[in-house]
Order: sequence, then structure tokens, then C-alpha cells
Amino acid sequence: MFDQLRSDLAFGVRTLLKTPMVTAVLVATLALGIAATSVTFSLVNGFFIRPPAIQDPDRFVRIFNASANGQYSTISYADFLEIRELRDVFSGTLAEEPAPFSMGIAGSYERVWGEMVSDGYFPLLGVGPAEGRFFGPDEETDSGREPVVVLSHGLWTRRFGGRRDALNGALLLNGKTFRIIGVAPPSFHGTTLGLLSDLWILGPQERTARALEGRTRRGMCGCFGMARLNPGATVEQGRAAIDLLARRLQREYPDRNRNVRFAVLSESEGRIFPTMRGSLLGAAGIAVTIALVVLLVACINVAGVLLVRASARRAEIGVRVALGATRARIVAQLLTEAVLLSATAGAIGVVLAWQVTRFATAVRVTIARGAPISIDVGVDARVLAFSVTVTVVTAMLFGLAPAFEASHANVIGALKDGGRHTGGRRSMLRQVLVAAQVALSMALLAGGGLFLRSLQNARHIDLGFAPDTVVTTSVDLSLHGYSA
Repeated sequence: MFDQLRSDLAFGVRTLLKTPMVTAVLVATLALGIAATSVTFSLVNGFFIRPPAIQDPDRFVRIFNASANGQYSTISYADFLEIRELRDVFSGTLAEEPAPFSMGIAGSYERVWGEMVSDGYFPLLGVGPAEGRFFGPDEETDSGREPVVVLSHGLWTRRFGGRRDALNGALLLNGKTFRIIGVAPPSFHGTTLGLLSDLWILGPQERTARALEGRTRRGMCGCFGMARLNPGATVEQGRAAIDLLARRLQREYPDRNRNVRFAVLSESEGRIFPTMRGSLLGAAGIAVTIALVVLLVACINVAGVLLVRASARRAEIGVRVALGATRARIVAQLLTEAVLLSATAGAIGVVLAWQVTRFATAVRVTIARGAPISIDVGVDARVLAFSVTVTVVTAMLFGLAPAFEASHANVIGALKDGGRHTGGRRSMLRQVLVAAQVALSMALLAGGGLFLRSLQNARHIDLGFAPDTVVTTSVDLSLHGYSA
């Protein structure tokens, strides 16, 4: 069997190299289709599938405020303290509050984004430091101790050159001196999808400097809550326990918690903020559908070319059959050639997808108050497995029809006319493939044209001013303690 496979591969390579230009066009066509499909799956993987860099993410739940009309929001720190007491279902609970900071280094200031976190944040997530250490028990329980900060690996390399002597150094945040105690691993940016946190401090330390009474007042939302389920506990049990807590808080604090309800979602379901999840799912579905249609068009195109080449090889196939080759043997040989095309295209497509997703991951978009947003959509083991699957399926899609058509060769007719006769059956199949390719291509072109026209119209919306010569900036004096 291996000798036969090796012989088929060698013959397939020689056959494809006889027409290098045609082979190159076919490989390029398939590579673009596979690359488009792999890129869209990388986007879906980055948004919905790839878990955060924490330990046992399937054991975590995310906690939100949920109103009666289906709107979601963050929870208050005071409510988080109540949720933390539900130890019968949760082995640990954490809160993180993204916030801007004015960071001063050597007299130069810049605004960065970090997170104020609750005690036990890093141990509960199962994250270890890349350099130095994380918050200690004394620092977590005593807000009067020296303020400390943990840097992200990106900030450490960007502003400190990755120097280890930066540890135990001073860092000015919001006009207050913090001591650098550790650096997070490169893969960890917090648990808020998309937000690139540059640093982490303990919430009580910052709240002491920024009006503790305002931050801890019940009803002041702003914290993202997460909890780790106890062994054997389920999401439904956690949801039932928090529902009971919400009803109790409504009775005890009717002025602030009258309409407060909590939503408990699995980590994967709550990774994207619930109000945005539906829209992103719809956009992802459209992108995947378009990529699959592009791949299907490429497969139909290649299948049509292979049908023509199979017709030109009728004499060769007729001789093989006359010498005793079975139909299965003919199909195996032609499928081997199709797999060679698909494998080469798949390798090129994965490289193209890797380059595109690498660029997309490096793009940082700033939103409100300069918060940096970036999604890791890079190629990983899931994307590679998906690309291999797509490559195999692609080979079957464009290889089976020509192989089966060619295997029905009329031996006597093929040997008489030297392979010049095509036959109505093969012509009809090619016509169907061409019609399908044109129809799908027209649908894609029409959709692409409408999309471009929408973008063009959006650019010409009257904003009431000429934006070409306008720049924007913002100054946040509250970071240094100034009042309104």
C-alpha cells in the first residue's frame, strides 16, 4: 500500500509539473480560499473559543447586573463583597475594575490603563509571575501599607526595557508613589476580553486615594465579577445561590438594590459583554459564510479545470483500464493529484492566514478615554486543526467529481479517438459547475459592492464640521485628585 501511495505521489508530481502555469493558478486560487476561511475562523476563535490565560477557565462564572428589560451592566464593589460570602458554591470570588492611570516616569507622564483588583486575584486565576512576585497577604489585607503595583509584560518591556532592576523601583501613579513588585506573564492581559491592561493594583489602595466612600457606595457599578465554582458545583447552583442573595439585598437595601438582579454566565458565555454578544455572533456568522462561499467558488473553479484535464487524459486512462487498472485505482490516482494540489495550497493558505492574523493582533484600537483594545486572533492549534480539515475537505470537493468522471472512461472510444471526444455527460457537468461558479461570484460581488457603497455613504455623513483638519485630545485632571 505504501509503495502504491509513493508511486501515485511521484506520478502526480510529474503530472502537475508538466503544466506549471496552470498548476500555479490552481494552487493560488485554492490558497486564497483556504486563507480566507482560516482567517475568519481565527476571528471566531479569538472572540468566542480561545479561553483566557487562566487555570481551569471552564470552572469560572462571570457575574453581571441584569435589569428587567434585558440590559446588563457591571456590579458594585459593595455587592461583590456580599457575593464573596457565598462559599458553599464558590471557592473564590474576584473583582476587577478597569481604570485609567496617569503614569509618571522620569518626569514624563502618559495615560495608561490598568485594573484595580480584589485580594487573591492572581492566585485564584492560577497565574504566576514572569518576574518578581504578586501581591502578598499582608498587602492585600492592610490598605495602610506601602502601595505596590504589578506591571504587564508589555509595559515592562516597552518602558523599562525588560530590565530586572526595575523591580522594587518607584512608579508614580495618579500622583502617588507605588513600588513595582512583579511582572505578569506575556500571555496575561487580564480577563476582560480585548482590554490590554498595563498594570494591576489592589483596589483598596487606590480607593483610599480616590474617595473610598464613593467607590464602595452601594449602587456605584464598575466592577467585573468572576467566581470559581466549588468542585461538583454547577452554573445552575451558582445562579440559584446568587438569585437568593439578590432578593435579600432588595429587601435590605430597597433604595439602592430595588431593581438589582444578577446574571451568572459561564466564563465562555460571559467573555463578551452580554449586550454585545448577539451582534458579534451575527457579524461572525456573516464573515464565515462569505469565506465559505469564496472557498466553494475556488473549489468549483479548480474542479472545472480538472474536468477539462481529465478529458484530455482519456487516452491515458483508457490505456490504464485496458491494461487491467480498476476503477478504484484510477480514482485513487486522480484523488492523489487533487490532494497534492490541496496540500500545497493549504500550506500557503496557512502562511497567509498567519501573516494576516499576526497583523490584526498587533493592531491596537483606542476607545473611550484612550483605553487600548486588541483581540488575540493569532493562529493556534485550533486554527491549524481547522485549516487541515478544510484542506482535506477541499481536496474531496474539487477532486471527487473529476476522478469519478474520468474513471468511467470508454476504453474502446478513448483508444480510437485518442482522448479528443468529450461526451455530453462530461460537458453537462462542466456547464453546471460554470453556472454555479458564476452565480456565487455574482452574489459575492453584489454583496461586496453594497458594502463598499455603505462605507462610502458613511464617509460622507454631514458631521457639522470639516473633520480633515481636526484632531482631538482629552485631559483627565481627576487622575491627580482635582475636583470638577
